[in-house]
Amino acid sequence: MELNKKEIASQLKEAANLLDVLAEDEFRAKAYMNAARQIEGFDGDILILLKENRLTDIRGVGKTVAAEIAYLKTQEALPILEELYVKVPEGVRDLFRVSGLGSKKISALWQNGIASLEGLIEAAGDGRIAALKGFGAKSADKFAEAAKFATEAKRRMRLNIAETLSNAISSVLQERLPELKLEPAGEYRRCCETVGSLEFVVSGVSQDALNSASADIGEKLSLTDEGLTLELEGRLVNFSLVAPEQFATALLYKTGNNSYLEGLEEKAKELGFELSYEGLFKDGSRIKTNAEADLFAALGLEPILPELREEKHPEPINVIELKDIHGQIHNHSSWSDAVHSIREMVAACRNAGFTYLAMADHSRTSYYANGLSIDRVYEQAKEIAEIRQELADEGSDFELLHGIEVDIMTDGSLDYPDEVLKILDYTVVSVHQNFTLSKEDQTRRIIKAVEHPLAKILAHPTGRLLLRRPEYDVDLDQIIDTCAATGTIIEINANPYRLDLDWRWVKKAKAKGCQFSINPDAHHVDGFNDLKYGVMMARKAGLSKEDVVNTAATAKDFLARLKP
Repeated sequence: MELNKKEIASQLKEAANLLDVLAEDEFRAKAYMNAARQIEGFDGDILILLKENRLTDIRGVGKTVAAEIAYLKTQEALPILEELYVKVPEGVRDLFRVSGLGSKKISALWQNGIASLEGLIEAAGDGRIAALKGFGAKSADKFAEAAKFATEAKRRMRLNIAETLSNAISSVLQERLPELKLEPAGEYRRCCETVGSLEFVVSGVSQDALNSASADIGEKLSLTDEGLTLELEGRLVNFSLVAPEQFATALLYKTGNNSYLEGLEEKAKELGFELSYEGLFKDGSRIKTNAEADLFAALGLEPILPELREEKHPEPINVIELKDIHGQIHNHSSWSDAVHSIREMVAACRNAGFTYLAMADHSRTSYYANGLSIDRVYEQAKEIAEIRQELADEGSDFELLHGIEVDIMTDGSLDYPDEVLKILDYTVVSVHQNFTLSKEDQTRRIIKAVEHPLAKILAHPTGRLLLRRPEYDVDLDQIIDTCAATGTIIEINANPYRLDLDWRWVKKAKAKGCQFSINPDAHHVDGFNDLKYGVMMARKAGLSKEDVVNTAATAKDFLARLKP
């Protein structure tokens, strides 16, 4: 955990919500929630205040709450959370995953014996929720659907979590077993946006050796229908232990998907081969394949990237690579709700080897994110001009662009008048409120914004938060058609919580002539590293570097690719 004001505020909010669920101390709950909001809106360096024991300098943070936060200097969680986790069962805490359920309603459900996602779904089906005061049949159906989404989400992990766990497991096992041959497979290898279980193909060691090494991960392997399995932090990890001569085909099959494998088997059969998990054979004899590349070569086929193995007959195409991206677009600073200053963001971007950075702090309607008033937009423009001059004075070619992430209002208008938008280098437009509009109204709203001549990039078009919030109801076909007609760029938001627009829709949008920008939506200098996840999604959609506007070598070239 990296300690920052967002993490501190998040823990305080969780404490406030759990106190509300218990309904034991309303004053204490309000104190924690108020402190969370004050910390979110604090413009200074909260870590300095924490270090110097001066958190009470922030209005709304009292001595008791400040003393609680002080524990985060030496531990990961507030002590009150440890206390509340004992009092509020995990199943009840899981109800916070249900969109639309707040602490008061969760408390009411718990008091009526509904203490888990599964219990909520059952109670919605048998009429118990509809009969509760303050709920009703319509809300029962809505909560049941949201609980089903949350239940499925619990079984999966985001791509970045899968990456972290996969790398950690590989590192431990390779260190313990130098002779081990190991490759990740499954949904993770195909760069799916969420992953159900981690799959590894291994060879070169015995089952006993693998089982012994797994103790360093903290778990013992068990034998299941999937092979050798362990559970790590609630995640399933499966190992397929195979003979060396079977490794290539085992990796192919464990990577999947089934549709792609079916197509490959058919093609192999047409060429006189027999392809299966056990190996590649011709006339009963095994064809030697030490790696997947050998397998494709033996069949006389072009290799297909794992990312593209989502359909029966994918084409071998040249897709974008991370090194093709030269500019980091759509980024936030401490002017709104991010951790670092613009100067710090510039320094980190330069050090990472990029040639330009485009800022896009929140607009005024996103008050909860410290969105910029009109006066503050002009103040920020002055600071950006100063930084540009500093770069020029030191002879740097690095470029800094001034943009804003402008809220799309409910009626489709933009959050600032045109005279403000015109001082910016570019604009990112997005929906941040009123997700529950009807499909027709939400579609009309976004289309109107996209048609605005100063709306350059449509950000996170569906508003989804993977495994936390489903996309809002909207006609993406209409929106994509409008982006294609107006030249509005569609964002592939690289934040692993979003990965929005979904790669399947990106593929459709490419076919209609749309252009894309792969953006980290960074709220911290480390957020620049998320760019790789957006590139993974672009690769799955079959995008080339020509499809992505921030592959432009300079900021000037990037701006030239936006609609005039």
